Amino acid sequence: MIVKGRGVKKRMLTAAIIVGVSSLPNTATACGMCGFGILEYTLPHTMFWCLGITIWFCAVGIITAPKKFVTDLIAVFVIFFLGTAFFGPFPFGLLALTACTRTISGFLPNIRKKMSEKSKRSLSAVTAMALVGIAVGLAMSVHTLNTRSDVDFILRWGGYQGRAVLHNLIAEPQKNEVQLKQFLSNIDRSDIVHLYFAEKVSKALATMEKERAAADTKADLPEEQ
Repeated sequence: MIVKGRGVKKRMLTAAIIVGVSSLPNTATACGMCGFGILEYTLPHTMFWCLGITIWFCAVGIITAPKKFVTDLIAVFVIFFLGTAFFGPFPFGLLALTACTRTISGFLPNIRKKMSEKSKRSLSAVTAMALVGIAVGLAMSVHTLNTRSDVDFILRWGGYQGRAVLHNLIAEPQKNEVQLKQFLSNIDRSDIVHLYFAEKVSKALATMEKERAAADTKADLPEEQ
């Protein structure tokens, strides 16, 4: 039992280090997945947005700048590396900006007259699909944002943003008691970050119960004459 207890403490310490590093205030210092989590909280399905942007970038590039295909492919690999390793979804904004610029350029009269009929039809089709995809994606993101609870987000993402959301819940344990207990009942006990978060939640609930019991005891005491 002692060995097991020490093992749990080591895992808790490891989780504390992981969460501590991911909690640095500068977004750029967070790991890639923490970066995804930061944007995911306000824009659900961020990874699918990044995938859609990449497909859009490649499709528009093949139509409007076929000679730059190899360069574009290298750019995609670089963006994926920077995103997953360091900056999360934010580098994908460069792909979106490039795709948008190329799309607009492809509809300018002086550029469009140099394009073949096949390229014109292809660009129109890709642009239409991109607009439909953006509309559908926004609808899905808004629906998820309105239906996903903070507990669901914390359990799924953890990391920097998950810790920040959990901190807000713990700051008002009376108001968020149901959500905090829901979190404890749904944690993955093989996940050291979940265990670390659970320890924080348990302490907050225990403190709240002590304060509640003390208040009840004080209320039951007879008033002095």
